Amino acid sequence: MEIVNASVERNTKELPAILNCLDFEGKECLEIGTGILARLAVRLSGFAKHITCLERYETTVEAAKKVIKSKNLEKTISVELAKDKTKVSFPDRSFDVVYGAWLPLSLTSNPAYLDELARVSRNHILLVMSGIKGDIPPMVDLVKPGSEAERRLEQQRCS
Repeated sequence: MEIVNASVERNTKELPAILNCLDFEGKECLEIGTGILARLAVRLSGFAKHITCLERYETTVEAAKKVIKSKNLEKTISVELAKDKTKVSFPDRSFDVVYGAWLPLSLTSNPAYLDELARVSRNHILLVMSGIKGDIPPMVDLVKPGSEAERRLEQQRCS
């Protein structure tokens, strides 16, 4: 429940982490588990060519669609219901970037599902995951100044 509560907040760490990992400019993207606010998709909409959001709950799909409509982003963002828990219903290499945050461990530890994400991706897969016990892991913001060695040392101190 702690992860769900954190992911509803608008300024959790996955936003700057994902936004600073890749250049989304002009990219076709697939977001796994968009959530009711479609926060990541809305933030990326100014950069990405198009974002397809995949969600497994009908009520979440409807809530995300309302947010997207209220922001007039229907041409840039579409939300679809995942029909299968282990398969992604898109052709091979459909997306430049596949990304997601706070995905359930049952998905991120399922080799068949990860193979599906690799299958539909042309270039990049970016997942921000929860801890093994569903806890919120300490994350070092990727926009933090300093060298990679300094960031790794600080991350070890946080663990």
